[in-house]
Amino acid sequence: MIRNIIKLTLRVIGRNKVFSILNLAGLVIGLSCSLLIFMWVWNEIRFDRFHENLDHLFIFEQTLEMSTGELLTDRCGPSCGPALLDEIPEITNMTRIHNGLELLLSWINLDTLSGEGVLDISKSFVESNILAADSSFFEMFSFPFSRGNPATALKEPYSIVLTEEMAQKYFGDDDPLDQVIRIAREYDFRVTGVCREFPENSTLQFDFIVPFDFLNDLGARTEGFEGNPYFTYLYIDNPSEWKVISDSLPSFFRDKLDPEIKTVQKLLPFKNQHLKGESKGIYGVLMFSLLSALILIIACINFMNMSTARFVDRTLEVGIRKVIGATRWQLIRQFIGETLIIVFIALNLSILIVDLSLPRFNQYFEADISLELGNPVIIFSMIGILILTSLIAGSYPALFLSSFKPLDVIRKSFISSRKGGSIRKILVVIQFSFSIIFVICSIYIYKQYDLLSSLGYGLRQENLMYIPARGDLDDNYSDFKFSLLQLPEVENVSTASHNPLFVDQGEFEWGVEPDASNALARVMWAGYDFDQTLGMNLVKGRFYSSEYPTDSTDAIVINESVARAIELEDPVGETFYLYEDKYTIIGVVEDFSSFPIKLGGENLIIPFTGANRFVFIKMSGMNRNKVTQQIEKLHEKFNPGYPFIYFFLEDYKDTITEMMHSTWKIVFFFTLFGIFISCLGLLGLSIFSTQQRNKEISIRRVHGANLPGILLLVNKEFLKLTAISFVIGVPASIMIMRLMVKQFYEQTEIGLWGFILVGLALGLISVVTVSYQALRTARGNLASNLRYE
Repeated sequence: MIRNIIKLTLRVIGRNKVFSILNLAGLVIGLSCSLLIFMWVWNEIRFDRFHENLDHLFIFEQTLEMSTGELLTDRCGPSCGPALLDEIPEITNMTRIHNGLELLLSWINLDTLSGEGVLDISKSFVESNILAADSSFFEMFSFPFSRGNPATALKEPYSIVLTEEMAQKYFGDDDPLDQVIRIAREYDFRVTGVCREFPENSTLQFDFIVPFDFLNDLGARTEGFEGNPYFTYLYIDNPSEWKVISDSLPSFFRDKLDPEIKTVQKLLPFKNQHLKGESKGIYGVLMFSLLSALILIIACINFMNMSTARFVDRTLEVGIRKVIGATRWQLIRQFIGETLIIVFIALNLSILIVDLSLPRFNQYFEADISLELGNPVIIFSMIGILILTSLIAGSYPALFLSSFKPLDVIRKSFISSRKGGSIRKILVVIQFSFSIIFVICSIYIYKQYDLLSSLGYGLRQENLMYIPARGDLDDNYSDFKFSLLQLPEVENVSTASHNPLFVDQGEFEWGVEPDASNALARVMWAGYDFDQTLGMNLVKGRFYSSEYPTDSTDAIVINESVARAIELEDPVGETFYLYEDKYTIIGVVEDFSSFPIKLGGENLIIPFTGANRFVFIKMSGMNRNKVTQQIEKLHEKFNPGYPFIYFFLEDYKDTITEMMHSTWKIVFFFTLFGIFISCLGLLGLSIFSTQQRNKEISIRRVHGANLPGILLLVNKEFLKLTAISFVIGVPASIMIMRLMVKQFYEQTEIGLWGFILVGLALGLISVVTVSYQALRTARGNLASNLRYE
């Protein structure tokens, strides 16, 4: 039986090669796209699965309740973890992590004769992927070591663990153990361990790890329950008790945290942090899973329409089989079997295409996925896709053709069946509705990305350089600024704690009363002339000025949103409290978007700083390359030994905006394939329709009908289907995208003309696709077409 189905399938494929290739191409493209997305989703849901103690690990989370909504954070104060470890016996281990340290590291070349270290300037680098963690870090997490002992690697002060890649970078082929790395030109660390390469789908990524206590040397706060600077991971011996412990946390911290700040504490299994933590990776997984399912459905609908169009040529075969005794179940089994074989061929071709395209896919989309064909889960998933696709794609053609009586099939009187025609039209409407959703969502995502890229209205971004103020640049800032201003092309110089387009530090304790607590406000420290350097618009009052000595101690600047929040018509001169410190408001600046995600409003407070993390340099734009070289020489003079690293604000893209761009590229990429597959399905239906109307078209041509009239006649029906798809797809896509972009301050919209252009474009695609087959019929041999009956 199986052999006969295979023979018959190959014979059907060979009988109409063009049609079979188109049919197979739709399936191959759909399956390839779905497999690529499936591999990405699989990679996402497998985050952190390499840790041996995964089921015992939990992360401490807090939900901050604000007037504008809730904010989930995976971080907490430095004393939260030790308190839980000391007072809850079920918790047997704990580690705190501070990520994103950015420090200067230099290799100390040890002189074995004198025992003195000689600084190797040629191997000094500013590293930004440094973790500070408690000594229990490697007891809890299973990062593999190639050198050293994980149990003791962070026990000693000023010990450091690095990856094999960093060991090669600093020490080459020399043994890295016991080598010395100087951090910030002051602290000497001894290498105690080297980590082997670990999976990319790890929540914790690092190049170096130093002891948590080193943060004291850097002046960081390492005590207290307030704030949320650190990740805290807990080890629970009996994982089944985690829910009970999690539910007890709010009462545990009730007398330890400020009651004015409403927070709810809980635990989250570490294996769920990537998907359900503050990064909310689950949204990406759900979105791309839906995208994968929709593309596969479009491919199956395309197969159905193409197959029913092709099956018209097999009516005589079906009629004869029924006459000689074939049951409907036998015919259904035959057609499902044929579909299974075609899908099997398509799936194998798809696997080959995916395997060949993965390197380019990873490079273009900045992903790191692989096709694990030896993984049992992947194998069973492939089998499931094969069976499911075969049943979906083959069910309607099999039921359609096997449902008619033998005499009707032989006489081809079934062609006028309204039921079958209605189902095919519904399938095309569904297919094109999905395509419209793809197109509009792709436009929405791109426009949102474009909007986020242009954030910072009210700020002057052109020709604005900013330099991280590391090393001696902080202490030498005044002299550095004076020297910069001697350059004719430099217009202004100032300093600030953050990039003004991405202020990620917030505070609740602010207002006109000493103990006031309000919605989240972003805090960015800034120096003299920052308003002129950035082109800020002052609404009221003034900015910080060296002409007013008390500005550096008693004054503060706020933005319009904060002024509205404190409900003062003219806030200039009024008292303002931040961190319980008393200030006088001297100015109000116009709102600008200092963060792309909606986490409490546009509130921004700008305290004064004399020197800080970044130096901002406003250039005239003339001879920019020459001026950059001059700035580099001054940097070497006032900050010797530190690499000159600079950026231009106009080129800045935050991680959220870049993620939006990557999402748009993926959606747009698969949208093109979704539209192409839909066109194949439309082509199948148009072939079926023109075969039905072959005689009608020929008679009209004999009676003098011109080609435009014929094309209008044939396209009218399909344009109606496209219009229905448009009416369904537009509201659905708007709903989807409004849910996606609601967390952004600035939300894009597509105007009426945008939707009209999408409808016209898809209508044109429909007309071109259908007209191709209609022209072939109208220009064919009329005598041959009229010979039927």
